[in-house]
Amino acid sequence: MIGSLRQHVKKDALAALESEYGAQLWVTALDLTNPQAVNGAVNQAFQIFGTVDVLLNNAAYGLYGTVEGISTKQTGEVFSVNVFGSLNTARTFLPHFREQGGGQIIQIASMAGQYSAPVTGMYSASKWAVEAAFEALATEVEPFNIQTTIVEPGGIRTNFVGGNGVFGEDPIAYQDTKVEKNGSTDER
Repeated sequence: MIGSLRQHVKKDALAALESEYGAQLWVTALDLTNPQAVNGAVNQAFQIFGTVDVLLNNAAYGLYGTVEGISTKQTGEVFSVNVFGSLNTARTFLPHFREQGGGQIIQIASMAGQYSAPVTGMYSASKWAVEAAFEALATEVEPFNIQTTIVEPGGIRTNFVGGNGVFGEDPIAYQDTKVEKNGSTDER
């Protein structure tokens, strides 16, 4: 499933910005689960612009279902994108930020990094991991004039869950339970 999500790129979404800003805007697509691709894209951005002031890190892979119903493979995929993709991107920016004397990392996390509810356990776990890592990182890089901000948005009306979310295979045992009635993946 992760391969098909990587293929889902809205190429026209930035066309208006490209038209308006021309050479001031550089657009590239990359696979956040591939550290070499992240490294190449970040290094290319610094080669093109010389300096980059802000990293807006917004990796999001929505995975929903009971903890029992989500496979080990699916758990690995959500952590690969949400946690390791975010960390790999930040790690690649840090040497450049130190060299240029500073920078700003804005890490988009989620309110789900503060709580968990039925059918959001593994997604929440990945966002908790992001929050823990970036809280530590903020203190670690502060001496280098690198600022870190974690943004924790709540529910936003988008097609994130219904259109892009991945769902585990919940066992039949959860039918007619509180899980099904109050947060089941059937209510997407």
